[in-house]
Amino acid sequence: MNRVMLRHLRNGWRAAAAALVLSGVGSASAFTSTDATNMWNSYNNAFYVGNGGNAYYRQYQGGGQDTGDFWYNAEQIEMAVDRAQRSGSSGDKAIVTALVNGFDATYGTDWTGNSYNDDVMWACLAHLRAYFVTGSTQTGWAVEAANNFNWVYNGGHSPGR
Repeated sequence: MNRVMLRHLRNGWRAAAAALVLSGVGSASAFTSTDATNMWNSYNNAFYVGNGGNAYYRQYQGGGQDTGDFWYNAEQIEMAVDRAQRSGSSGDKAIVTALVNGFDATYGTDWTGNSYNDDVMWACLAHLRAYFVTGSTQTGWAVEAANNFNWVYNGGHSPGR
């Protein structure tokens, strides 16, 4: 394809994109706080499992106790932290607390047996953010995050060493 043809093609795409924008076709509307709350509630209704102060998210809807992977659970804590930060709700903060407690009940507080440094770091972030968003007096979460962070920072799992 020569330069003239490419220029015409590029200009054609620009004209088509401009026409779409100006016509209002394909315009998007922002999510409302009601939309966010509805999505959050639907997700929790489908996947959240709480048990005696501990909680986790099932990996599959209607599944058994398939809690997914270490990093998967850490990231879901962060999702709940994001929601709690946005809402400020004590109920959302209680979900964060239960998820961290469930994580620790499943994986313990020393994650140095995990050979994936990035997984450990996701859990460190999740625990530290949970500590701050809940205003928790459970300083153990911050200490846990710091101890595991320091392990990774100081060499973590490094098969070559």
